[in-house]
Amino acid sequence: MIEKQGAAILSCDPGRDQWNTVMGTFWKNQTTVPSGGLYLYRYDARKYPSTHGLFPIELQNFADESKFHPLGIEFQEISSTLIVVNHHFEGARIEIFKVDITSHQPVARHTRTLIDPLIKTPNSISALNEHEFFVSNDHYFRIEKNPILAKVETYGAIPLGNIVYVHLHNDTSASLKSVVNMPYPNGITLLNDSMLAVAATSSCQFQLFNIRSDKTLELTETVRVPMMPDNLSTDQKGKLLISGHPHPPTLDNMVKDRTQCLERLSGDVSECLTMSVPSCVIEWTEADGIKTLYRTAAEFGSSSTSVRDNAYGLGLITGLYERGIMVWRE
Repeated sequence: MIEKQGAAILSCDPGRDQWNTVMGTFWKNQTTVPSGGLYLYRYDARKYPSTHGLFPIELQNFADESKFHPLGIEFQEISSTLIVVNHHFEGARIEIFKVDITSHQPVARHTRTLIDPLIKTPNSISALNEHEFFVSNDHYFRIEKNPILAKVETYGAIPLGNIVYVHLHNDTSASLKSVVNMPYPNGITLLNDSMLAVAATSSCQFQLFNIRSDKTLELTETVRVPMMPDNLSTDQKGKLLISGHPHPPTLDNMVKDRTQCLERLSGDVSECLTMSVPSCVIEWTEADGIKTLYRTAAEFGSSSTSVRDNAYGLGLITGLYERGIMVWRE
């Protein structure tokens, strides 16, 4: 959510039913897997009287566009830098773009790909500035290579995932270091200038870390939530928005059923895409604790991220397996 611009950048992957390196879906014929993309949603019609709505972002200077499977994204507004987790067929990496969202046709110019052994299961990103950011590795064992151990790591809530601090020195060099280990670190966001919030998915909680001067993390608080949290965001009032999955076995079964349906059918596969699972979105503050914002069995399923523009009175929810987004007004 880019509140000053009255717009939001969306990460979209229509190939998620065939290629999902987090849930463990790997289509054998990769040439038939649709590539992902980025979209700009101009929601403020007052700022954009003739150009509000949803627009695909044109990717420029990006040789691997056909193998682009974006997951977590982070926009550093001052520098117009967009940092994107890409679950590429040949291994996960981070793509960096310079974005122009002011023109009628938004454009993202690719500037760099970051591949490193410390970034093997990247999920979410939180930027300190255009050169420094944290990235979560949700697992130690990649489900593609070690499916049984990855499941044990998930449901045993074993603290083998980690948060990595990345410092980009120039266009070609970077330094990375692991700063904390925890079970299934998923969504991450800055709660304020000195505090990082991290979703610990498999243990149904999020954790708050103080960011030390050397960018290592010190755990200060753990909060239980009534679901497996996915992604986090912080709104303008400092409230933490948490989206996730209240019944993970149902999500696992849906992923399996949709994949089997797509393998069985050819032509019109719309019936495969109607399956849905519960959603849950909550907000949290230290003073008021947890408040439920949205909970449903099927209306808008598989909630993965929520963001809110308090001043405009609008919020968005994305779904891991939904077609489109949900918009609410306050």
